[in-house]
Amino acid sequence: MADLDRLIHQLYRAVALEPDWDRARISALHEWVAWGQAHSAIWLTGTVAQHPHKPVITATHPVADPLIQTLTDLDVSPTPRGTWLDRLTPALTDDAGVATRGYLIDLHHRDTQLTSRVLIRYPGAAPFNAEVLSHAAGHLIEAGTLALDLLLARDSWLTAMGRTGRGAGALVDASGVYYAVSPAFTRLIAEHFPQHAAAGQLPFPLDEGALGANKVFALGSLQARASPQGPLWLMHLRAALPIDKLSPREQEVARHLSEGKTFKRIAQQLGLSPSTVANHSASIYRKLGVYRREELISQVRTDATRKPA
Repeated sequence: MADLDRLIHQLYRAVALEPDWDRARISALHEWVAWGQAHSAIWLTGTVAQHPHKPVITATHPVADPLIQTLTDLDVSPTPRGTWLDRLTPALTDDAGVATRGYLIDLHHRDTQLTSRVLIRYPGAAPFNAEVLSHAAGHLIEAGTLALDLLLARDSWLTAMGRTGRGAGALVDASGVYYAVSPAFTRLIAEHFPQHAAAGQLPFPLDEGALGANKVFALGSLQARASPQGPLWLMHLRAALPIDKLSPREQEVARHLSEGKTFKRIAQQLGLSPSTVANHSASIYRKLGVYRREELISQVRTDATRKPA
């Protein structure tokens, strides 16, 4: 079992070192396939309510939509140790027809509303029995759950170190269903949208066409930010702050000003003219209602270190 112990170490190491959830899953899946001497694998994850209708897809090789749909709709109830598919249908094999046998396992992510279906494909006989494969697959799923926990914990760590945090986090799909959610995020939703507190999802669907990387928008009296995370969205919520009145460029200039930098130095670092920085500075002071650099420093630092509700 030494090789299995090494695999378990590699799975958790892969997700701990990768800040992107989707890439962390891919890294972990490649580790699993290499250990299991398999041809390839496909990993579908969805919420209990939705799965298998709109799963998140991770695979070691490119896969076509018809294959995903076939795997999603596959009417098989794997045993706790998984189920062998001794002859893969043409829809489930690879394009070259090399992978002819499969091991299928469905597992629930502990302490979450997520469930995963994993298909490991072999060109023939597998080197391990179902018990060992199931044990290894269980750690693959747990590593995926850990990747989510780490993703949401990073902003809390930044705040604890006195650095700027983006707020309370959640990983959601376009319809607003939670794939993972921090307690602070849940509290904010319950406080500001009490009628949706028990819904297990956002009080609104996301307009994917209007969102981009780190797109900021208002959600009632809350400030929301959404960034793509593979096929999902990483959202952060926090109470609106005075600095939110500023444009993104003004916020950037304000942070430089709060560090005591001169207009000339800020202009050099941001690729602006000193006069443009001066104009931004005047607008910043006016919008924040401050008159001295000391007041600005106090305002920006208070906003940067304030913890989410």
